[in-house]
Amino acid sequence: MSTLYNQELENKYKNNYDQKSVIVIGGGPLGILSLRYLTEDSSINVICFEAKDNLGGMWYMDKYDSLDPTIDHSQNAFIREHGVVQSSLYENLDLNNPKMMALYKGHPCPKEFKEYMTAEENLQYITSFAEKYNVRNYTSFNTYVNIVRLVANMTEEELANVPFKPTKRFLVQVVSYHNYDKEIRHFQADYIYACSGHFSKPNIQKIPNQEVFEGEIVHTHHYRPKDEDKFANKNIVLIGSMISAQDIFSIFLFEVRNRPTKITVISRKNLDYLKNAVSLQETIQKGQIEFIQQDEYSCVKSRNSLELKSGRIIENVDIILLATGYLYFFPYLDKYNHIDNLIEYYEKSRSFGPLYNKLISINEPHLLFPGCLVGVSQSHHERQAFYAAQYVFGKFQLPSKEEMQKEFEEELEKFGGKRGYLAIAKFPSFIKDHDVYVRKLHKDLKGIEFDEYFQEQWVIYGTIIQNFIANGNYHAMKKDDLSHMDTYDYVPKLGLF
Repeated sequence: MSTLYNQELENKYKNNYDQKSVIVIGGGPLGILSLRYLTEDSSINVICFEAKDNLGGMWYMDKYDSLDPTIDHSQNAFIREHGVVQSSLYENLDLNNPKMMALYKGHPCPKEFKEYMTAEENLQYITSFAEKYNVRNYTSFNTYVNIVRLVANMTEEELANVPFKPTKRFLVQVVSYHNYDKEIRHFQADYIYACSGHFSKPNIQKIPNQEVFEGEIVHTHHYRPKDEDKFANKNIVLIGSMISAQDIFSIFLFEVRNRPTKITVISRKNLDYLKNAVSLQETIQKGQIEFIQQDEYSCVKSRNSLELKSGRIIENVDIILLATGYLYFFPYLDKYNHIDNLIEYYEKSRSFGPLYNKLISINEPHLLFPGCLVGVSQSHHERQAFYAAQYVFGKFQLPSKEEMQKEFEEELEKFGGKRGYLAIAKFPSFIKDHDVYVRKLHKDLKGIEFDEYFQEQWVIYGTIIQNFIANGNYHAMKKDDLSHMDTYDYVPKLGLF
């Protein structure tokens, strides 16, 4: 019987358990980067499990992500377990960073690509990088990681159900992505890379009395360009004001053929920077968009109205669109986390830890979480992947658990508590926090030169982004011409950090 996964690769991985063995979960940008650096050492036995049938993670939209109602989702492992599609991407999304900040070392971007690459261009870029380093050769596709366990905590009864005697730290159970009950297999590993991303589980906030509302309440996770007409000539309440909200209202205001009648943006955050944004003044004056700072929205008032805490009632609401962000979740760890205690979720899963260098689990240092920072560019992801590989190779040792925990607690205090410490995109410390972070990683990497020139240029580009976004001009930023920049065609050098 034929299989959709790579049986030959999986057998090869099993046959090399005498080597240091690493399982990478997810074939998105972080999985690709992790494999690129892990495979530099031929003594490392490594395999990646990717749920979809191709590389790219959320940037690769498979048939399920399209939200096509004619497709049977009932047996898809991810949807069946979580009730939502995996990708938060919409096809007309552009990157938040210019090309220079999105480049991988030694891998130039095609000159014809937009300055802020489209989703399709970015997918082409990261997959061409993957092909350059033969990442596909280490990836078993159509495979959903169901459970990750610490072998030391498994009972004799549980171990009796495993078709071999585990001798390594982790046991991993995988199943078919297309049929949750089929093709169940088991693997073991010394290290686990959790590269499954953090933009798959939408933070759906309930609005009091929302069952009375007769319109649609939907999270931006489910927005797709094919739904454009659904929002045309409608009154929309958009809850949230961060980048995903700004991206959506920019599309509605400036890019679609048929605009909504009005967009009312409600947020707990100070909205003066958006109210005063030069690029939004015309739409504000025309009444196409309004910004309301509100500690909380009180409730749905009627079948088509929303009452704010201030007492103001927003009438004739057709759609409530939630741009309320995403929750961290690692379902393959969660099933037995009450026993294995690998991670802790904070602030209703808006953050997690404890992590050393925002990357390595302090509770179990053989478990790594590349790419879980909020507000970084792809170049920072590459530095995390390089650092992680050097750690697995044994090039440096971690501090004691007590020292790592102390440093973690200092990080919490510095970044405003458990919710904020993974987000280093806060203004006005955005540039400084990034610079401090990558230099801290570099301190552990003996004999590897820091790329000062690249970092200087990253700071220049980062300052440009900060000035646009801090002044509410997110949409204008993506139209900015950077061809005059000295490093417009620059590519980061190989061999430097």
